[in-house]
Amino acid sequence: MSEQAPALKNVLVTGGAGYIGSHVVYALQKTRRFKVISIDNHHNSHPAALSRVSELSRKELGPNPSELELASTIVDAHKCDLTQPSQIRTVFEKYGKGGIWGVIHVAAYKAVGESTEIPLTYYANNVGATVSLLQTMEEFECRRFVYSSSATVYGTPPVIPIPETTRLQADSPYGKTKVMSETIIDDLCHADQRWRAISLRYFNPAGAHPSGAIGEDPLGRPGNLLPLLAHIAVGRVKDPVLKVFGNDYPTPCAPVSSGSLNPANKVE
Repeated sequence: MSEQAPALKNVLVTGGAGYIGSHVVYALQKTRRFKVISIDNHHNSHPAALSRVSELSRKELGPNPSELELASTIVDAHKCDLTQPSQIRTVFEKYGKGGIWGVIHVAAYKAVGESTEIPLTYYANNVGATVSLLQTMEEFECRRFVYSSSATVYGTPPVIPIPETTRLQADSPYGKTKVMSETIIDDLCHADQRWRAISLRYFNPAGAHPSGAIGEDPLGRPGNLLPLLAHIAVGRVKDPVLKVFGNDYPTPCAPVSSGSLNPANKVE
């Protein structure tokens, strides 16, 4: 009598249709161990990214895939605003208590300059939404959490490369939202030992999947170099000069996405 294959674990990825989020979804699907649920309000992302991710995953299955393998390539996508607790709750209600194994929280506003102009919007979206998400997770007995933080928590660091032990001194509202959220997560884990969480401080990931199917393609004017270069090349941005600040410390997106997956396994 053959052993029954283990069921897929349901993992929720916020911002799943975004640049980093779509690569995280792809990394999860490649393991054939997870069923991905995506929440995204498409503020700065394309819904089609998730279809492309699923197509990539299916192509890599090979001949005669099992039903479980096929199921792992399907994303349960929800257009959802994390600042609206009722919308978050609707997604969790679909799976019931304990039905979602863990959450990888990627969704956030992330423009440093913009955060100085509309700080309240950033605090509501990045901090308030994180609190609402954590509260809903607690209600539905889901206590595994991977948080996408940022190197902006260090502000202007005294040395580069930046040691992880460097003092947190964010100097923008965006960076401060990340410090606040990290603090909230830390306090929660100390208060309740059942929680397992980790914060990952990203720098500036760049690049795309080798197939070109998924990459960084924001809806508005890109704030990062490579998507801006691509937009200029195809005529979507008409700047006569491309300004480049700095020329080192590259971080491809694939290691970032796998870096989100490894902690997800550790918080088990």
